[in-house]
Amino acid sequence: MRVSQISLVVVASVCLLTGVSFAEGKGKGADRKAFREDQKENFKAFKSEAQGENKEFRKTLKDMDPDARKEARKAHREEQMGDRKEFMDKRFEENKANLAERMKNNKKLTDAEKEELMKAFKDRHAEKNAFKNQQHKENMEFFDKIANDPNMTIEQKKSALKEFRAQQRGENKAFRDESKSKVKALKDGLKAE
Repeated sequence: MRVSQISLVVVASVCLLTGVSFAEGKGKGADRKAFREDQKENFKAFKSEAQGENKEFRKTLKDMDPDARKEARKAHREEQMGDRKEFMDKRFEENKANLAERMKNNKKLTDAEKEELMKAFKDRHAEKNAFKNQQHKENMEFFDKIANDPNMTIEQKKSALKEFRAQQRGENKAFRDESKSKVKALKDGLKAE
């Protein structure tokens, strides 16, 4: 079963669980918390399944010649990126629907403020996609460069890959922090009005 198929099953079960918690009438905060917890569990299941697929994939590489192995790895990364994008787009749609529902019931915000929030939410998703796509492109270029460098030993390649991933973790954190600060500034601006 591919990640996308499993994620559909997980999404369906999350929707059922979320519907049950909303129907119980626990209150707004409890509903939001349950929604977030369900999404966290959903993402953990998706990530775990992808890691399992990676493990199984690596087993298939053992008997391949080096050129075929490189192409198989590249194709596998592209497939996983596509699955991740599909999963994150579905998650975005769920979040957008949840936000729209919450704003519909919010009497404190004007229609213009609600539109501004929704636009910011969509813009943030687009920025995140652009950032992830750029990183994926950089990953593929870096992996090709490392894989095709005959002067590097396996240990040097591993070390270079480790440094590259550490650099990307820093970039990811900076991107998330900047995104969070933009959202906080928007929320604070709306509260001040």
